[in-house]
Amino acid sequence: SNSNSNRRVTDVVDTIRRSAGNTVAQEHSFRALSNLDMNDSDRHVVRENGGIDEILSAMRNATISDSADKHSAENQQYAQLQASSCRALWNLSSTEDNQQAIIDGGGIPVIVKALTSHADDADVQEKAIAALSNLCANPAAQKAIQESGAIEAVVSAMTNHCMDGSVQDKAGHMLCNLA
Repeated sequence: SNSNSNRRVTDVVDTIRRSAGNTVAQEHSFRALSNLDMNDSDRHVVRENGGIDEILSAMRNATISDSADKHSAENQQYAQLQASSCRALWNLSSTEDNQQAIIDGGGIPVIVKALTSHADDADVQEKAIAALSNLCANPAAQKAIQESGAIEAVVSAMTNHCMDGSVQDKAGHMLCNLA
């Protein structure tokens, strides 16, 4: 039933909120959120319960300095968190209201930062590009995406991951959606 589904979604959002600052727990929560078979009502519940803001906040906090070791365990955890976050945003951004919430929450530069910070991680690239691709459906997002450096980051991802069909597929869709 819809109320059971909404309750599961609310429980996951509560877990995300409680696990703030715990990269591993948050990453598992984002993965759980992505794995739920969500309908538009569930996506609405996530937004109304602050789930999109929690995801964006976690993404902002899970970054290493440019001088840090890109191969450190901490950076690997951050990459996993960014991939799971972007996958959740990709799932959530299929509705216009959620697209607007992601845009209003400053999500476009956050997603682009994930792209540029984890340029060597195909999973982050694929999920971030897919989230941006959904956001391209929103006319308000198109200009912001163009001005954010996203196109350059996506072209770079296509070059860096030229043998990865998933990255190529998502990037092609995103660029078509933006055209």
